Amino acid sequence: MTFDAELRDLAGRAAHAHTRSDGFASLAVKSRVRRARRVYRATVAAGTMAAVVAVGAVATAVAQRWPERVPPAETLEPAPDATDAPILPSPTPDATDAPTLITDGVLVGWRDLGVDEAIFGPVAITDAVAVDGRAVAVGCDESDGDSGGFPAYFADDAATWTRASGATSAFDDQYACLDQVVSTPHGLFAAGVLGLFRSDDGTTWETVELPGYDHGWVDAVFAAGDRVTVLVGQASYAESTVAAMWTTTDGETWTPVTDGSAAVFDNGGVADVITFGDRLVAVGAQPGGEFVPTAAAWVSADGLTWERTTPTGEGFADDAMVALAAADGGLVAVGWCSDTKQLCAWRSTDGTTWVPEAVPSEDLDPSVSYIQAGALTALGNDVYAVGSKYVAASETFEPRLWHRAPGGAWERLDPETVGAVPFAQVDVGGRLVGFWPGRGWPTGGAVRVLTPVE
Repeated sequence: MTFDAELRDLAGRAAHAHTRSDGFASLAVKSRVRRARRVYRATVAAGTMAAVVAVGAVATAVAQRWPERVPPAETLEPAPDATDAPILPSPTPDATDAPTLITDGVLVGWRDLGVDEAIFGPVAITDAVAVDGRAVAVGCDESDGDSGGFPAYFADDAATWTRASGATSAFDDQYACLDQVVSTPHGLFAAGVLGLFRSDDGTTWETVELPGYDHGWVDAVFAAGDRVTVLVGQASYAESTVAAMWTTTDGETWTPVTDGSAAVFDNGGVADVITFGDRLVAVGAQPGGEFVPTAAAWVSADGLTWERTTPTGEGFADDAMVALAAADGGLVAVGWCSDTKQLCAWRSTDGTTWVPEAVPSEDLDPSVSYIQAGALTALGNDVYAVGSKYVAASETFEPRLWHRAPGGAWERLDPETVGAVPFAQVDVGGRLVGFWPGRGWPTGGAVRVLTPVE
């Protein structure tokens, strides 16, 4: 391949290595608006630069053409004990070796539509949106294998899904991932760590070029009214990152936001964002360093001006929010606690005031094991979360499924007993559907399209 192609490939693989990391040593808070994005992205550009060095002297010359790094609004020093903190191994689970707990079982009240699993390939559906009776879904390749193409799908009938076409070269097929899709007056926009993409109808996608954007990673896309805003992260000094935003009101002309609005996301990362009432609510972590995460939530009325609403003290420090859902008259978020390595959960009535919730804990040695959530789904006022427990002794990820009853009581469930649960729910021509597995389910398996029993 040409050198430019090789450099691009190295950059993409560095981004992939960071976004796919499952350990606490890489801030796992991203990749999903929506319904389950994480942001293992605090050091994507830094990792990219490290990969560039490996190319040799020529790569060094190219790297010198990159813009000089600029300090964020508040540059963070690495945590004092960063050098001593244990870095947990983060192997990618092997779907062929992992136990498949879900076979024919489906959550009570739902049924499997029997959609051909070959349509989706080895992905987990991360987000979905309805547009004029059509449903459009996006996903992430969970297998580190060939995803089969651009990871987007559409359906005009709940049981008939088709894979969309798009810029597959942006993904290298081995780590195809889209975390978010939104519908706007200017078409559909989908975001993943490697770029922003647009479609008129969900069937064909094209890359969106942001003027002046030449390095970094797309963190999230925000849609409010006729305004679409894209949040981008860039590596800075040490563990620090700086944020930048581009915005449009016609879907064609993108303008860099230069009034300082993006600084509220410096040293942080957005993992999920949803529309709640008259506002957008985003969750993630800030600061977003390798060893010093703090669970964070932000609110905005227009997607352009944001306010952070979470404190930095007990119940939030050393934690990260990774998924968000509206339920029980308010909002529920889940994530992980980097100090205890246990599941964490929070609730809010409006996105501005957050309270930690009690969740079931497990016996584990936090130096060699950890638990983390990956996705949330709300069924009325009941909430389900999916995730995993990593066990270093066996180098395996064990599946975890939790339920939150109305009022806030959490319990751990037996996935084999409960069955497949509908995540990334969307309306298709008047019929509700959801997808299993949710992102973060470690046993692999084919995508199942579920619908309520009539």
